[in-house]
Amino acid sequence: MKTNCPSLFGFVAAAALAFATMSLIARASDYDGSVWLTSAVQAPNGGTWIQLHTGIETGKTEARGGAPVYESVDEPGTIVSAPGKVGYWLVGKRGSIHARGQASELCGGDLRNCSNYPVAPEEWEYVTFAAATPDGQGL
Repeated sequence: MKTNCPSLFGFVAAAALAFATMSLIARASDYDGSVWLTSAVQAPNGGTWIQLHTGIETGKTEARGGAPVYESVDEPGTIVSAPGKVGYWLVGKRGSIHARGQASELCGGDLRNCSNYPVAPEEWEYVTFAAATPDGQGL
């Protein structure tokens, strides 16, 4: 009879590590102890960039798995990979656009400058998703 103790031990160890990690993240948050992953994109050379929603108006960008590290954007939003470049845009939930890496500046850093996004959005009006044009010259 073959035993699965090593794989069971690995599973238990991984689960315990995940629980401990999530507990630390939750305690570090100022938004009811909750942290949400709002978006993730793959870096061209491997790895992933992720955007976390850590509070009502706060966020954090992280690079994982070998993705290049750029300055964090400290607001909630969605990450959009820049086609053919090593970089991304983060579009904030209120329309700000932050270029990182080789991503070019777009719309003067504000979605209102190149779209019909409201100048004075209501509390319930916010960006939930963005995608790049195929040529990487817009969103």
